[in-house]
Amino acid sequence: MWKKILLGLAIFIGLLVALVFWATSGMSGAADDFFNLLAQKNYTTAYNKYISSDFKAKTPLSKFINYVKANHFDEVQETNWGNRQINGNFGELEGSLVTKNGAIPIKLKFVKAGDSWQIYAISKPQSGINNQQEKSNNSNVSNFVYKKPTNLEIPSNKEVLTLITDSMQHFSYSIKAKNMQEFYENVSNMWKKQTSIEEMNQVFQKAMDANIDLTPLIDTTPKIKDVEITPDGVLKINASYSGEAINMPGITIDIDTTYVNENGKWKLLGFTLRVKKKV
Repeated sequence: MWKKILLGLAIFIGLLVALVFWATSGMSGAADDFFNLLAQKNYTTAYNKYISSDFKAKTPLSKFINYVKANHFDEVQETNWGNRQINGNFGELEGSLVTKNGAIPIKLKFVKAGDSWQIYAISKPQSGINNQQEKSNNSNVSNFVYKKPTNLEIPSNKEVLTLITDSMQHFSYSIKAKNMQEFYENVSNMWKKQTSIEEMNQVFQKAMDANIDLTPLIDTTPKIKDVEITPDGVLKINASYSGEAINMPGITIDIDTTYVNENGKWKLLGFTLRVKKKV
């Protein structure tokens, strides 16, 4: 029984990872094409096609080209993307750029523009000791940050628990029913614009086939670990459940959820479940 449950959870976690890669494939594709254009010295095309309007407003083409050359971005032979994040119309990629002289760590921030992803910030870890000089060298790069609407406030503890419980209910019932319809109907319109019910069912098909029953978590009060509203107005809630609720003592089930405010109500924008051993 334990092996079956652990296998099912392993499949489930694997699918969550696959979902992240699928959801961020548009960003990684745009990033790869962006650096391919730079390697071909097509600076203007890369700038016009993949740089956001806010980036362009702060960084004209001439300064952009100087920055690219100074950081050897036009010598990239290979890209590797490790950490990936997506919150509705915003996303991040973090990885490395491989040149003939070695690897360059890099982080890109994206914003959705129509059906395409555009870069609104580029950053890389500072090397060496002279951090002030590094900041000076990077001063021509836009670091545009979307400000959260001033009318958004962090919900009360009771409201946070309600959001987490409702999200877990819709998710666990859908997995048990082997159809993500209920979960899909209760996510944000922003999420629905990116994913169809058919695509969601396809992504979680193996998890549904594994007969995982997470419904006991609905009647369990989670431990709220962190609550914040990001600069772009996304509510992030991190909570955890004890594995004892699903007959798995010794483990913790972490839930990361994100919500966007639509018509005055917080609606689910992202849902991630992680299983780990208790320390």
